[in-house]
Amino acid sequence: MTRRWKPRRGASARRSGVPVALAMTLALPLAVVWIKRASLPDGALWFVALAVGALGLVCAVVWVRRRNAHARRAALWMKRQQTLESLRALDWKAFEELVAVAFRKQGWTADVVGGGGADGGVDIELRRGPRKRLVQCKHWRGRVGIKPVREMVGLIQHHHAERGLLVATGGFTSECWHFVQGKQIDLIDGKRLLGLLGRAGAAGEKTEQEDRRAA
Repeated sequence: MTRRWKPRRGASARRSGVPVALAMTLALPLAVVWIKRASLPDGALWFVALAVGALGLVCAVVWVRRRNAHARRAALWMKRQQTLESLRALDWKAFEELVAVAFRKQGWTADVVGGGGADGGVDIELRRGPRKRLVQCKHWRGRVGIKPVREMVGLIQHHHAERGLLVATGGFTSECWHFVQGKQIDLIDGKRLLGLLGRAGAAGEKTEQEDRRAA
């Protein structure tokens, strides 16, 4: 049975940072209405407004800091030994950031949107001019079966994308490889991902050397 890598403790909090901040913002006008109906002093209105605003700001700051930490972890991986085992040792969020880095080095604008929510299972959205591609990241120990691959067909149509890409550390079943033939879907297993990351790392080092010479 395919075993999925479990996110580390606190992963749900990292996903919910911005939604919590938005919820706090939406709660403010509701609190104002409640205070007015309850005929509470005006001072209570300002207290609630400040409390809700401060809590929302704290949630947003925490979310941004944790997201930046994952990006730094991905960048650090690029500079270290790049092996499949070290790739699997990353947590799911750092893995998504790492995949995004690989595509950015290829000239794509890569936005990590996170899967499993209103985005319909899309983890990364790639754009280059009018072109749009969707990426799903599967940080799994075992091989990915046919179900997510079939679902990608619907995602491509729903989001009006030109192609869909599934990236999986554990690889894919033979049924998946057979299914994508002739379809606008690319399968990227761990070995191929290492190749992409290796080229991305080399491109990054070349750019840094050119910047130092220009300075």
